[in-house]
Amino acid sequence: MDHLLSFSPDRYSRIAQILSLTVLGICTLGFVGWVWYGPILTSFVAGFYQMKINTIFTLACGAVSLWCQIGRHRRPAVRTAGRGLAVIMVVLGLLNLSQYLWNINIGIDELLRGDPFAAPHQFPGRTSVPSSCGIIAAGLALLGLQHKKWNSRAVKLAAVSACVWIGLGVAYLYGLASLYQFNAFGGLAIPTIICFILLNIGVLLSQAQQGFMFYFTNRSYAGLAARRLLPTAILAPVLLNWLVLFGHEAEMIDIRTALAIETIIIALVLTIVVGWCARSLLAFERLVSIKQSEKVQALEKAARLAHYDALTGLPNRVLLNERLGEAIKAAGRKAGSVSLLFIDLDRFKPINDTHGHQAGDNVLIQIGQRLREVVRETDTVARLGGDEFVVLLAETRATDDAGLIAGKLITAIEQPYKVGEEEMYLSASIGISVFPKDGMEPQTLMEHADAAMYYAKSLGKRNYQFYAPHMTHEAVRRASIERQMRMALDEGGFVVEYQPKVSVSNGRLIGVEALVRFKPTDGRQPVSPVEFIPIAEESGLIVPLGRWVLEEACRQNKAWQNAGYVPLPVSVNVSAAQFRSGNFADVVHHALKTTGLSPAYLDLEITETTVMQNFDYAIGLMRQLQGLGVSVSIDDFGTGSSSLSKLKLFSADTLKIDRSFIRDLPHNRDDAAITCAIIDLARNLNQRVIAEGVETQEQFAFLQEHGCDEVQGFYFSAPLPAEKFESMYARQW
Repeated sequence: MDHLLSFSPDRYSRIAQILSLTVLGICTLGFVGWVWYGPILTSFVAGFYQMKINTIFTLACGAVSLWCQIGRHRRPAVRTAGRGLAVIMVVLGLLNLSQYLWNINIGIDELLRGDPFAAPHQFPGRTSVPSSCGIIAAGLALLGLQHKKWNSRAVKLAAVSACVWIGLGVAYLYGLASLYQFNAFGGLAIPTIICFILLNIGVLLSQAQQGFMFYFTNRSYAGLAARRLLPTAILAPVLLNWLVLFGHEAEMIDIRTALAIETIIIALVLTIVVGWCARSLLAFERLVSIKQSEKVQALEKAARLAHYDALTGLPNRVLLNERLGEAIKAAGRKAGSVSLLFIDLDRFKPINDTHGHQAGDNVLIQIGQRLREVVRETDTVARLGGDEFVVLLAETRATDDAGLIAGKLITAIEQPYKVGEEEMYLSASIGISVFPKDGMEPQTLMEHADAAMYYAKSLGKRNYQFYAPHMTHEAVRRASIERQMRMALDEGGFVVEYQPKVSVSNGRLIGVEALVRFKPTDGRQPVSPVEFIPIAEESGLIVPLGRWVLEEACRQNKAWQNAGYVPLPVSVNVSAAQFRSGNFADVVHHALKTTGLSPAYLDLEITETTVMQNFDYAIGLMRQLQGLGVSVSIDDFGTGSSSLSKLKLFSADTLKIDRSFIRDLPHNRDDAAITCAIIDLARNLNQRVIAEGVETQEQFAFLQEHGCDEVQGFYFSAPLPAEKFESMYARQW
């Protein structure tokens, strides 16, 4: 069916171009006949078929003008040339016509050579009156093609002109000399009439989407029927009547028989064409019916998409709000209660990062199925997006009912998930709000359940919490901190402090770690990193913040070197989001290039957990970073899930023992054993080892005794602003 609707303006423009080239070809043949006097080319029957030389020239100009002005990809210079040729047509037509009107000779008749069929006293090259009028009309139509104001008039002029020339062609066909002999210089040449017809039809086709032509060229089935019927309506009567006349004059057939045959043939042809069109229209009607059915299905699908989650098939936020509103009204009439459970998955993002989004989508689908299995059919399980789900318990008899359901939901979510060849484990944090105790409106209940969920996360995740007023204050504070952080990134509310790293063997300063601090620009008290770093990670601000810390640390270190201080490496913490961003190596290269710091004086600290989440990617990126010349340290070592088989593949330069193992040294035997094992492991792997969080002389002595390379912590110095660190830097050296 599609091929029936494949007509386009570009197609008709191409046909118009073909017509223009056809006219140019006819003119070329006539011109050759004039130059070399070829009777075969210039005259089949003397006096009837010969084209005048000026007619040839002006029609050739019209053909080239038409070709230049159609097509969407024509250059402006080509279109301008086409309009110039149209102007030449109009001027030459007016000059020729003026010779007849005022009986003058302006000397444009003999351009090349004389007319071999004209008497000596005649003007051999002069274009006839009808040809002059046709040239003027065609030139004006061509001039109006590119102007919106004159476009429709140009099409109408071309249509009228085409009808006139078709009439003259019919007159030739039927031998009506009184119609085609207008002056003393002979009749119109058949090639001239053909050229004018083709040229005007070309103008009409070049504007196929304009005016009357649109009824024949549009892509509908009505346009298809018009295209089939029009040639039949024009050609069938003309040709058949001419055949009747020819047969009668040749005494081959009597007039009655001829008319009878003509009637039968016309009726048969029209019947076939009408049936052909009816068949297409019937197909169109069926297509419309199919389209209507598809439209209904599309509307149903759109309605479903508007109310249901495309991935899990669960109700979305819109449908949840509708059902929550209905449940609140029903509970209000019965003096009942409604519970809303806001569920957020813990540690879901590593599944997407490690195994891809398709694996994450499969897990979300499984979670949706598990949640539906726990609750009643009358309850609603909805997905809000990402890894957030909401369960609406339409009728709860007691507050404890919601707590029991929440516990079952957490248990269901914690069952293992098959992802590829591995089993993955998740947990969930759930916040609960209850109508009417925690709110009377759907939006209020949603906000309070959300706040309770965040409070559950702050308590260590993997639990549920009922809403309490103080939780709203906590949620408001988190939102306030996030807003202040966004402002601080633009207004300089973050600063970098520097904590020294000390050699265990001689107590000398051998490095420095850059640590970001947040001081709100509105004068409020500084916010602890323990509080604002998690918010930055959840909101995505950690990526631009980490980029700024990296560049600031490199800039400050280079400034110290320029000031004459002995060069020291600066360590910068890298968040998991930065590390997985895909362009982190480029970010590091840009920071080094813009600040001028040598890569040898930059150390990047990456947590063990971040490395193990996507081990192959992490190892590749670490080697890429080391290829830039920077060193890489594994931070918080001992808290992740490294296996000995993978540990040997670590390309890190330094292992950093987590402060949790240092805190109870040397009294805690387990911490002491783990610390010694890490030191021995690093030494055997030819890696340096540094301990963070050293706060007492006993801790330092233990690390010194067991061969730790470097230490840092409050025992030596707290993190210091750049100016204070510089003073200590100066005393050291």
